[in-house]
Amino acid sequence: MLRLSSGLKVYDGALASVPVRTRTVPSPGGAYSLEQYLVIRNVKGLQPGIYHYSAIEGCICRIADLPDDNELHLKAASDMISLPPVLFFITSVFQRNVEKYGARGFRLIYMEAGHLGQNLYLAATHLGLSGCYIGGGIDGYIQKLLGLDSFSEVFLSSFAMGRSAYQ
Repeated sequence: MLRLSSGLKVYDGALASVPVRTRTVPSPGGAYSLEQYLVIRNVKGLQPGIYHYSAIEGCICRIADLPDDNELHLKAASDMISLPPVLFFITSVFQRNVEKYGARGFRLIYMEAGHLGQNLYLAATHLGLSGCYIGGGIDGYIQKLLGLDSFSEVFLSSFAMGRSAYQ
């Protein structure tokens, strides 16, 4: 799922004389300001918890235990009828874009987040899963949940994923 939506791609010289590394999601100027965190609640083979995805390494790393389901539902996914098996949190390290583009960098970050959201929908569909962008959530709660300081890295949006009730 993560490789399809934002993973690393390496072209082995077919398009250039040396291998070229890029990702499956576009990013202005190749800054890749976005980070992804996953709240894994019910995924076969994975211990429930909060994970960070490293596109460069192509892996997830468990960073924290799960919070209380009621609190998580109320403060991070209140738009949902029930909590999904996987909840993605998309964050940005603004400095990666702002250093290069100044104030315009902020607008470009939201475009990049939109591209990632679209890729998450496409990857979910390809894998026979269902996804839903979530507009709600208490930013401060999510920042604290992920261990972010609100200055160097900021929560942008959420994406729920699981099997459709109609499957």
